[in-house]
Amino acid sequence: MKSRILVISAAEMELLMLCDRIPSAGETIRGKGYEYIPGGKGTNAAVTLSRLGGDCVFCSCLGDDENGAKLRRYYNECGVDTRFLATDRNAKTGFTAAICEKNDNLRALTFRGASDLLTREHIEEAFTCYPDAVYVQTVLESRLLAKATRFAVQQKIPVFIDASGIGKEYPFEELESIEIFQTSAQDAYRITGIMPTDMENCMKSAMALESRVKAKFYVIRIPGRGAFIYDGRYYQMQPTYDVDRADTAEAADAFNASLALNYLTTHDIKNACSFASAVGEVTTDMHESLDPIPELRKVREYILSFKPSIKM
Repeated sequence: MKSRILVISAAEMELLMLCDRIPSAGETIRGKGYEYIPGGKGTNAAVTLSRLGGDCVFCSCLGDDENGAKLRRYYNECGVDTRFLATDRNAKTGFTAAICEKNDNLRALTFRGASDLLTREHIEEAFTCYPDAVYVQTVLESRLLAKATRFAVQQKIPVFIDASGIGKEYPFEELESIEIFQTSAQDAYRITGIMPTDMENCMKSAMALESRVKAKFYVIRIPGRGAFIYDGRYYQMQPTYDVDRADTAEAADAFNASLALNYLTTHDIKNACSFASAVGEVTTDMHESLDPIPELRKVREYILSFKPSIKM
């Protein structure tokens, strides 16, 4: 039976513009092309879970506009359950304008739109889908994230948190017990003030996270090295497959979501991190595609070329 994961996050349409370089103030240059693509961390997580074989239910809020209709259609095509995807008739769908230069430097401006209109009632209703786990991201307003974790704990449902784009001021103390707290090296630094550059600093950073939020596992994703795992007593670095790969935002989102899905199936944190590394690396390989989130088949092929013992 598929694991049902309730994703509570933001939904956005993205305008991706390609150019050789960013124009200076007052300057106009010719671009190389542009595309409208479904985007945002919530979208990436929901699609990753669905494509890798999970039963994903997405709780978010869209505007009553063309972008909202396109996003809903895209989620349905990807197999994501959209029955708890609300529509606000007076708001615009979340939108991100991103500019990518020839050297792959990316700059983006985000408008939250309808995503900021998600309510406690929306979240409480979504829990009627009887999920096996809840996956939340810190793009959510902190009070809603706290309510989501509280609902989950009351129903004895494990919670996975993707903590990114935040700093020391985020009120982690308001959260209920978490199954896996996931973050990147850069975000761990923003939260703790300790950059996890080596094992000693990884440990210090993880312990600082532990002092802020209660979790069964803390996973710090370190591009080019792997995933640092800490359970409150023991720690280790679960290595990546290919250290030479670059990193993308989609790869980070796919890593975090796939880790949660594999852990639910295997209950093995080391296996889950190895599986997630493979998913992230395949996503990076597909970064030139407008839809880089891979199907399970591609991930299997990649894993079998390295470590066929990984459980998928």
